[in-house]
Amino acid sequence: MKSSTVRKAFGLLLSDLGIATVEGAFALASRRRCAAIYTAFDGDLFYFTDAMARHVFSTGNIPINPESCLGYKDAVVHLATKENVLRYDVALLGKADEVWVYTDQDPCSPAWSSMAEGVLVEVVWHAIRSAIAGRRNLVSFVDIGRVVAGDHAAPVRVDVSIQDLRSALQDDLPEVLALCEKLAAEEPKKVGVALHALPDAKYDGWLRDWILRLRMAPIVPTLAFDSGDSLQAHWLAQGWIWALENADVIVELDQLNGAPTKFHDFLRSHARSCVGTIIQSGWDEVGAPKAVQGDSWAITDRERGLAPGNIRTPPASELA
Repeated sequence: MKSSTVRKAFGLLLSDLGIATVEGAFALASRRRCAAIYTAFDGDLFYFTDAMARHVFSTGNIPINPESCLGYKDAVVHLATKENVLRYDVALLGKADEVWVYTDQDPCSPAWSSMAEGVLVEVVWHAIRSAIAGRRNLVSFVDIGRVVAGDHAAPVRVDVSIQDLRSALQDDLPEVLALCEKLAAEEPKKVGVALHALPDAKYDGWLRDWILRLRMAPIVPTLAFDSGDSLQAHWLAQGWIWALENADVIVELDQLNGAPTKFHDFLRSHARSCVGTIIQSGWDEVGAPKAVQGDSWAITDRERGLAPGNIRTPPASELA
């Protein structure tokens, strides 16, 4: 991910919002290369997932948070079983540079058998894949108590081999080891990244649902890279570029709401230099009410004049 690409995207995003370009803001968007961090956590800590994402942002990295990407309810509705949900979790994990476990466990002597089974599957799967690739399995532990308290919590990195994990789990939790071996032997699920205009972010819940229906692990950047601070919009630009460059499939949609945006056009152009397959989807397929109901959705003639079809989206030939 080139810093110049992020700078360009962020500048266009600011321009669309009517914000003057600020060199200091550009500096935020062009700092050292960011790592993509998968945040693993016990489901009992679900309420604090936003705090985990903000913590990753605060370290200058991009969070790959399974809740922000998959959405627990949406994932369960579509995938039915915990095994299937974990199958999609590890597809996202496979795109990350590092895995950070948010926990109160001592990183020097973690009690593996007492950890949540979802966390164990993610850590063991990562260890197996690391061993296959011939690299060390480095896992970072983050003190969730300090994160929740708003203190600086530095990740503590430890080297966790698959041999250590097998030794710790083979007696008490052999099912976890068996499932991880099974998942590691499979072709990972494809990761689908949404590409839409920012004024259409109101439909991002429908869009995540649509990508799940396409049987892909979804990353909808307006959901996945929300820093919780509108003044930190550079993270959206940075995260979106990262996601496009690491997508297996890019799910592209024409603009439905608002005036055409330079940011959207730039993302569409950049997507054509990425390795992911681009597929076109319609907002009616996604289920966006304005697209499904058309003129009947609006209550005024003014709004009906903004119905789908009245916004020009540049054809792909103009984006090359």
